[in-house]
Amino acid sequence: MAVPFHRSLERQGIRIEARRIWVLGGCLILLTGAVYSGISDLDFVDIDDRPYVTANAHVLGGLSMESIRWAFVAVHEANWHPLTWISHMADAAAFGLDAKAHHLVNVGFHMANVLLLFLALRGMTGRTFESAFVAALFAVHPINVESVAWVSQRKTVLCGFFWMLTIWTYAGYTRHPSRIGYAAVFAALALGLMAKPMLVSLPLVLLILDRWPLHRNRRAAALFLEKIPLFILSGISCAVTYIAQSAGGAVADLERFSLSVRFANAAVSYAAYLGHLVWPINLVFFYPLDPAGLTAGKMLGAAAALAAVTAVAMGIRRRAPYVLAGWAWYVITLVPVIGLVQVGGQAMADRYAYLPFIGIFIGVVWGVSDLLKERTGKKLVLAGIGAVVLIFLAAGARQQVGCWKTSRALYDHALSVNPKNHLAHYNIAGLKVDAGKLDEAASHYAEAIRIAPGVYPHAPHNLSSVLLAQRKPDDVIALLRPALEHNPAGVGDAGTWGRGAADPAEARLRNNLGSAYAIQGKLNDALEQYGEAVRLDPHYDGAQFNLGNLLARQGKWAEAGERYTETLKLNPNHPRARANLELARRKMSGNSFPAEQSDKPAGRQNVDQR
Repeated sequence: MAVPFHRSLERQGIRIEARRIWVLGGCLILLTGAVYSGISDLDFVDIDDRPYVTANAHVLGGLSMESIRWAFVAVHEANWHPLTWISHMADAAAFGLDAKAHHLVNVGFHMANVLLLFLALRGMTGRTFESAFVAALFAVHPINVESVAWVSQRKTVLCGFFWMLTIWTYAGYTRHPSRIGYAAVFAALALGLMAKPMLVSLPLVLLILDRWPLHRNRRAAALFLEKIPLFILSGISCAVTYIAQSAGGAVADLERFSLSVRFANAAVSYAAYLGHLVWPINLVFFYPLDPAGLTAGKMLGAAAALAAVTAVAMGIRRRAPYVLAGWAWYVITLVPVIGLVQVGGQAMADRYAYLPFIGIFIGVVWGVSDLLKERTGKKLVLAGIGAVVLIFLAAGARQQVGCWKTSRALYDHALSVNPKNHLAHYNIAGLKVDAGKLDEAASHYAEAIRIAPGVYPHAPHNLSSVLLAQRKPDDVIALLRPALEHNPAGVGDAGTWGRGAADPAEARLRNNLGSAYAIQGKLNDALEQYGEAVRLDPHYDGAQFNLGNLLARQGKWAEAGERYTETLKLNPNHPRARANLELARRKMSGNSFPAEQSDKPAGRQNVDQR
């Protein structure tokens, strides 16, 4: 029986469209691969990659029932994201510590996200080329490099995968509602929240998509009630995340960043992200939050700009609903990470824009397409504009990938953009210590303390340790004594220099101050500081050992032996405590020794530099 002509044309059209989707999907994969081709040259970086992968015993142990149990019960690095841990464990089991493989897995997730975004938008809107171009922008925008090139940001690309999957399954559910379809949406969201809690805003985004592009003609209350189970999931994730980050000390208190500073930074950051979207130059791994830079004029200007964009989007919502939908997507998805609940000391972060920028891409691409729809040669114009934009972004992204090649390259780039980047100074100092370049290490530690005197509780200890290694006791005393005298409480758990209750951080400062006095021969002052360090932290083996050394210098061998014994209880592998304990015992027994060992313990008498 012959197929009707119109059915034949319809089937032919479906085949052509399917072929077009396959071709465009392949082009998106090739484009993403070209941009990230240099990622195989990257190494792990020492910020976050150590606790997440290279120094995490649970991850390096690979996949096992015990490691999976740990992933679900542990609150590690101030986060609960078991799916992320399991992903890293699978990589470690398959590739060990091959950095290239870990990076390529990140790229693979990013490619999957690009494809899913394309398919989801195409399925919801029916507009193939616009959907492909939004996906292309997402694929190559330089601000997304941080999420792909940083191994420990696996959580971002992984949660992005489940974000796209949730939207895709939701679009299918709205076309053919069923319990199975809703269960698929629920499961995708739940898995995404177990990768990273960034998805807490996704139920609100689904409400936006209900109006455009899905055009669901149900009452708002009914659409909201439909998503109650999804909102409950998000609420649970919010609660778990806040508890985890508070327990991990990641949530900054109001004394450090007041509510006025947080709201000002939120307004300025919303505008700053848009600046990075349009001109993605000088992107760095850390943007310091500087309350002094949040002037009233800057905050009011940013707030006015945001209000103006919102007003325009509302004003044209009937003829261009995609503008309001895209803008609402951007604003809502940034709320969890905009700093109202401040985690860490950053003003903003490139990784936080991974999902929010999709909303802006949608509004801009659909807007430009519709503006040109009545013009002759629309496709040619769009193709020309699109090619220029993609070439510019792809070139910027490839260059940005190179900034992540090594830890040193990452920090050097950050300082070239902003010499006052205190985290870059602090981390470079650690690299300089490892390389034995103590003068440069001391300079960077001092700069970190000068720029951000209240941020790094270990910076004064680390700087004083470097100065002790250089035999500069006067500089150590000038650094430590004023702060400890003016505020005996020392450094508190809240992570501030010169504030808080007495704790192990202060003990380390007292220990180093004692070592400086010991070098000067001021043994009574040294004894006082070592004794205070041991009182503050009886489990601090470095202070116990140094106190034992000082008592030995004074000929108090019995007391010195007690301290060496205590040191070995705390650290059985201490490199010198056992030899010094044996020396103390021989002294007490009256045995004779070679002259060079007769009046001082073996080893240098300074400084725990851990």
